[in-house]
Amino acid sequence: MNLQDALLVSVAAVDHSRMRPEVQAFVVNGPLPDWEADGEEIDRRCDQLDAIAKPVTGEEAQALVGCFGPDDCYGVAWALLHLIETGPNPVLTSEPAPDANEWQHTLWARIVNSGLAPLTLTSKPIGVSGAIGLVIGAWRAWSDRWRVLGLAIRP
Repeated sequence: MNLQDALLVSVAAVDHSRMRPEVQAFVVNGPLPDWEADGEEIDRRCDQLDAIAKPVTGEEAQALVGCFGPDDCYGVAWALLHLIETGPNPVLTSEPAPDANEWQHTLWARIVNSGLAPLTLTSKPIGVSGAIGLVIGAWRAWSDRWRVLGLAIRP
């Protein structure tokens, strides 16, 4: 069982009655869909995320960490990450396992970069090249989506 599966099991086992209904609804729907999902599903999850008022509580942030999907879901994962960061920090207190979701690793790197957690021998802060890689990856994702929709993208 990887870290994301363990988080989902722990999220399901925890009493979420103190969480706001909007957060409960988002968490119950599980991880974000991947790029292969239809636009309606992505829009629905986007609307759910937009309905959550900032800041989130520590309990809500912990539950939301388990909602990252396999990719950036056309930028929705970034919105989720930023929402999680509005809660008490650090939401992660230890480095994710090597097989954990890439978004949990990104969240951990941001925690380390901000000085909220110590840099360990295995944790790698996101430097300039890492940030550039994330921007290029997001550009490619959007450009692929637009191409599917029949829109021409020129860099």
